[in-house]
Amino acid sequence: GNSFGDAYATIVAGTLESTYTAIRNRMADPTLNGNPGNGTAELTIQGGLIKGVKRGVWGQITNASSDFLGSLTVTGGTIEATDAIRMDADSHENITVDISANAVIKGNLAGDYADYNVTGGTFYNEVEEGYLAWGYQLVGDAAPYTVAYTGKVSELTLVDGEFTEFVNEQELTVGTLTYERTLPAAGNWYPLYVPFEVPLEELTALGYEAAFFYDVHFEVLAGGEIDPTSAPDVHLIKIKEGTLKANFPYVIRANASADLNLSL
Repeated sequence: GNSFGDAYATIVAGTLESTYTAIRNRMADPTLNGNPGNGTAELTIQGGLIKGVKRGVWGQITNASSDFLGSLTVTGGTIEATDAIRMDADSHENITVDISANAVIKGNLAGDYADYNVTGGTFYNEVEEGYLAWGYQLVGDAAPYTVAYTGKVSELTLVDGEFTEFVNEQELTVGTLTYERTLPAAGNWYPLYVPFEVPLEELTALGYEAAFFYDVHFEVLAGGEIDPTSAPDVHLIKIKEGTLKANFPYVIRANASADLNLSL
């Protein structure tokens, strides 16, 4: 069906079968029928059989407003089709697919701009690494595959300032870790607080210098409160050699010739 506002549904048992798409939800163009294309659409599948030919569950987001939120959560049941799950959205939408526990997926996972987060289930087709949650891997030499936490990721890129934050609550081993950030201007100090060590020579080679806070002084009013109109007197100690520690607050500054698109 078409959605023009909030829509919620939970499937716990039974059979839905179609000769094309078993379940389809379309967040329509906001100008269609004068209705706003925003809101929240949430579908939860806990059990049952969802069987289509071309698509099992299809979420289609067409020109909806940027505050639209869509989600599919599959904790059980079986979804079967060529594309078992397909979520198509414009690049500015927020649509997530969480698959875990006792879910059985017989078909492809597909879609544009959907954020898949797979932490469990049984799969009859291979699952792209990018669809698996951080540290999870597909297990098995042939179908049906399962998913297990291994704590290993081949590549991980952290882009500072992205809308979607990276949250990992378990120990994680990364083969190649890249940190990317764009600084507004050279000559100013900017905070650097990252969960890994950074050799100072890497920053120096890119035209950056680093420092840490030594002391901060504030103007105090007669009543003992900090004067909110006065600028603090900040004392920094520049780092001359060594390695910046993980999870420690530093500040960095780029010189005039440095590339402001920082990549470590």
